[in-house]
Amino acid sequence: RPSCPDAYGPYRGANLGWGKVLGSACRGPFHGWTWAADGKVASIPYCDDVPGFVKTVSWPCVEANNFIHVYFDAEGRPPTWMPPEFSGIKSGAWRFHGRTVNYINCHIQEIPENGADVAHLAPLHEPFILPILSPGLGHGWAATWAPNKDMPHETNVNVKQFFRVFGRQLDSTCVDVSIRQVGPGLVYHEFATPFGKVLTCESVTPLQPLFQQSVHHVYAEPNVPRFVAKFILWSVLTQFERDVWVWNEKTFIKKPMLVKGDGNILGFRRWYSQFYSESSATQAASLAAADW
Repeated sequence: RPSCPDAYGPYRGANLGWGKVLGSACRGPFHGWTWAADGKVASIPYCDDVPGFVKTVSWPCVEANNFIHVYFDAEGRPPTWMPPEFSGIKSGAWRFHGRTVNYINCHIQEIPENGADVAHLAPLHEPFILPILSPGLGHGWAATWAPNKDMPHETNVNVKQFFRVFGRQLDSTCVDVSIRQVGPGLVYHEFATPFGKVLTCESVTPLQPLFQQSVHHVYAEPNVPRFVAKFILWSVLTQFERDVWVWNEKTFIKKPMLVKGDGNILGFRRWYSQFYSESSATQAASLAAADW
């Protein structure tokens, strides 16, 4: 069972991430104090009298879909929802086909906001993923975004993706993609291919203010040929990296100027606001604390 103590121990503030895992405990790198999974001090190498009141925060965490998810609440409240588990991944029936990692300099909200920003699909994502073929061949998209009424911490994006040849839609290439946003940093893309389902699991993790890590894992049902799953992995990465350079060079606008056809950006922001609280770090505070 995974556990996640706070990075900085209350004794002298050393980063426990640079320590050593000993069974279900963690030994600090500075003075060798050992911390149990629940955050309490388990042992001190030079002191037999272990103070029972000394404790670091142990953040709620769970393992699902071959990710370890940590729940952080600025007020320290317990989780109100959990990430979904996909039975095909848990049982091992679905095959793993690869992993990608990207690092992005942007506000954490920028990345999932793309799901509601349907107006950016044509200018940024229509050119074919192989540039040499893009003059005649391209991608087409039709997308809708909506919050999940039954699970308020989730939204759903339904996308119909197809190829265009010299502007003409090829109906035979249509693939339905169901996108499920869970909480502020988890996204699941399910591709309905003729061979079976392909699933990408995406996580967005803030490493420091305005600096995010995005990880994609790709799984597929057993009947899906490996080259199909690999093509989807490569396509997802290629299209995602078209967004990355934009995110790296833009700033987060709190009150954007929107027009008809921009998509439900304001609806997304109202939905996303539930993940902030009174004690949440702000962009202004992060920028003020930055070391230029």
